[in-house]
Amino acid sequence: MNEWFCKIVAEGRGHEFEMSHNRDWLHHTRPILEAFFHAHFFLKIAIKYGKELERAPDCLPSGWAAVLCLFNLR
Repeated sequence: MNEWFCKIVAEGRGHEFEMSHNRDWLHHTRPILEAFFHAHFFLKIAIKYGKELERAPDCLPSGWAAVLCLFNLR
């Protein structure tokens, strides 16, 4: 998988939220939310184009190009 995506997800996983994190909200929550939104985007796009495309088109939709980049296929 794409190295940057793996890094984003790794930095957003394995956190246990504590009430004291409220004092420095962005520092503690931003990696978690960034990982979630990246994973959510790629899952939605993979499902969308998995349903729409029967084969690779000549002109790639930008979302499908992003999925190919995620798996280092482009």
